[in-house]
Amino acid sequence: MCYGELLSSAEHRARKEHRCGICGKAIRPGEKYHYQSGKYEGEFYTAKAHRRCHDIQAALWNRYEEDMCYIDPQEAAQTEAKENGWRGLLAMVRKVRAWRKS
Repeated sequence: MCYGELLSSAEHRARKEHRCGICGKAIRPGEKYHYQSGKYEGEFYTAKAHRRCHDIQAALWNRYEEDMCYIDPQEAAQTEAKENGWRGLLAMVRKVRAWRKS
């Protein structure tokens, strides 16, 4: 796994403004976001992302598997949208969400 050891992964509601680690836009207070923490090469890390950004990244991860270690999630989403259209990308996201609910 290219991101090391995952320690926690959860959804939170923002109490203050954060920055999405995937798209770089603000996560506003009151908005739900995905939080992740772990260890990579002996260093502790935390990551926050919009729920939608996280779902897109998860869908891309399922598609590209280990290559995601070397792919920028934003570029991968844009490429996927250009090749298969946004509907194709959103269909992948829906599959990930359905899989998480089951």
